[in-house]
Amino acid sequence: MILTFPTKSLVNNLIKYSKVDYDNLCNFMDIDWTQSLSQCSDIEEMWLLFKDPLMDGVVQYVPKISQFYDWRKPFWKCPLTAGIRTKIKNKHMLRKQYLVTRNVEFLRKHKRLRNRIRKITRSIHKAEQKMRLPCRQTNPKKFWTYIKNKTSLTIYS
Repeated sequence: MILTFPTKSLVNNLIKYSKVDYDNLCNFMDIDWTQSLSQCSDIEEMWLLFKDPLMDGVVQYVPKISQFYDWRKPFWKCPLTAGIRTKIKNKHMLRKQYLVTRNVEFLRKHKRLRNRIRKITRSIHKAEQKMRLPCRQTNPKKFWTYIKNKTSLTIYS
């Protein structure tokens, strides 16, 4: 038996089943299934008859999580190098190992690596600020835009 899965593509969106509007989905799916499925002679027809309203209900009442890569700006770059990202990954692994084993040696390694990473990220941040500093004389608007961007607080609702 071959099952065909959703024809309405939800490829770019992940479905967040924890936030489903179950009441409206149940009302939407409140169909006399015995009557409608008894008209079908083949199991494949029954599946299609059930699947289409179900997928319509999923599209209407189940929220989707858009992936970051779908809406990000093309000029955004990851400011950290691959070496720093691997150090962060190792730091997370050491933290997990400590939480599982409660071995103090893992905690020491985690703290040491955490401090190194923080030192590196601070130096990167300072270097970026020093790079922006000379433009305060030549292009003050660009400089103050950068300052406003870094000091303003935005709250997303």
